[in-house]
Parts: sequence; structure tokens; C-alpha cells
Amino acid sequence: MTLRPFRIGVLALGGLVELGCTATLPRSGLACPSGAFVKTANDHERGSREWCEIPSYQKDCSVYGGSCEVPGTSHGPWVHYDAQGRRDELSNVDHGSISGTRMSWWPNGGPKLRNEWVANQRVGRETRWHENGAVAWQGFYAGGRREGAWAGWFADAKPAWSGAYHAGVPIGEWAFWNPDGSVSRVDRFELEPTTFDTSGGSCAQGTTVSGTPGHSLSCILERPSGALAHGISASWDANGHLVDHASHWLGQRHGRHVTWNAYTGAPLRLETHAHGVPIGTWLVFDENGVLQRAETYAQGVVGSTWERPM
Repeated sequence: MTLRPFRIGVLALGGLVELGCTATLPRSGLACPSGAFVKTANDHERGSREWCEIPSYQKDCSVYGGSCEVPGTSHGPWVHYDAQGRRDELSNVDHGSISGTRMSWWPNGGPKLRNEWVANQRVGRETRWHENGAVAWQGFYAGGRREGAWAGWFADAKPAWSGAYHAGVPIGEWAFWNPDGSVSRVDRFELEPTTFDTSGGSCAQGTTVSGTPGHSLSCILERPSGALAHGISASWDANGHLVDHASHWLGQRHGRHVTWNAYTGAPLRLETHAHGVPIGTWLVFDENGVLQRAETYAQGVVGSTWERPM
């Protein structure tokens, strides 16, 4: 597998342009969703925080003999301020789960970290900056795990490292540079298609590998009625970039299915099945790895849907 060490750097510049916000906004209270109220707390030496909360009540409280308030549910913006009163972290919480953009800043007001969340899981693009404003690293998450191309830079914008992940595991060729620009080392993580499984195993006993290495491979179970996909399958583009990886059980999708943009290495879709039935959270990204849509399934039925505002 051949990686693209510098291609993702274009996305890093896009992240800076897209940011469009700083840590210098005044503290003037939060705009909470309907039914939520502003709550505040002092973190002493660490600063303070304020957030939106939907109150919860417990009737017939044994202590008070009547209605009494119990901890509510965070819902809306969540902000932290440092000891000097500067905003240094901003999140959005949806009924107790972190969802949407999460942002943090350096003491000088410059961006520090930006990522996207859905139901307490990191998804889509993540960017980290050095304190001088230069991009420190950038990559992608899918389902809470690192996925696709990742790259890092020194504070002077020279490349520091570059590689790729699948399901949080390093794959393929990784390159590392010294601060002077010379190559430090190159590592290769050999995960052959027959062992390229989300469970870390190989094609199951009784199955065979079918396909062409470097193009498409899958685990096949021969049955009298015909061959069934049983185990993993993977596909690569003409340049050796992994573009599709899935798991099967007796001919049906079973487990994670991920597709990638061959040009950027960013994930395009993340799906999960149980014996052919959609389950869990399905994610759809644009060509730059920015999350556009999330759907949560329970036994094949959509329970909730999130879409990025236009």
C-alpha cells in the first residue's frame, strides 16, 4: 500500500480557513435550547465552566418529603474558561452526549484542537495546532477510531510523520522525519488481506481466499448451492490505496463496512450490520472527511438522524 504523505496538508489549510472563530468572545451567558437553563461551576485554580442543563425532578423524595431536584441532563453549549477568564474549550452536548464540533484554544487565543463528535464518539476530521498557529497534525475518525490518512508537522510546518489507520490500527507504510527535514525512519505495518480483519483474525477455517492481491480479496465459503462471502473482504484502487473493507457471515454483511476516498484517504461511509440487518450508528462523510449525516439503527429501523446544517 502506497500512502500520500503530504496530500492531507491541503486539508489542514482548509481547516484553518473554515475555523472562523477565536477564544476572544466575551462571557455574556449561553443561548440554551428551549427547556434548558444555564448552570455554572468554579474549578478553582483551573478556572470555571458554564453549560446548559435540562432539570430533572424526583417526586416523593424521602429526604424532603416532597418533590426534590436531582442532577439534570446537559443539553446545549458547554464552555470552560481558564483562571484568567479566557474561553479555552467549547463543546456541544445533546441530551447528555457530546455531539457536534468540539474546540479548544491556546492561552494566546489561537486554535488548539478541533474535532467532530456524534453520541460521545469522535467522527470525521480532527485538527491539532501548535501554539504558534501551525498545524500539528490532522486525520480522520470513524466510529470513535482513527481511520484513513493521518499526518503531522513540526511547528515550522515541516513534515514530522505520515501514515494511515484502519479501525484504529496503523496500516501500510509510515514515514517519520527529523526537524531538519531528513528522513528519520520508515516503518511498514504488514496486515495482509487474509489477516485484515476487525477482530485481528484470518479467514475462518474451511474458507478460502478469492480474488486478486492488490485489487480485491475476500474470504469465500464453498457451499453446494454456490460460494458465499464469509469473513473479510477488501478492495484497493489502481495505486494500491485501500478503498473498501467489509465483513460477512454466510453471504450477508456482518460487522463493520468502511469505504474511503482514494485521493485523500478520508473515510466516506461507515456502516455496521448484524447478519445483514443495519445496526448501530451509520456515518456519511464528504470527500474531505467532514461528517455530513449520522443515522442510528436498532434492528434495521432508524431511531434517530443527524444532518450537518447547511
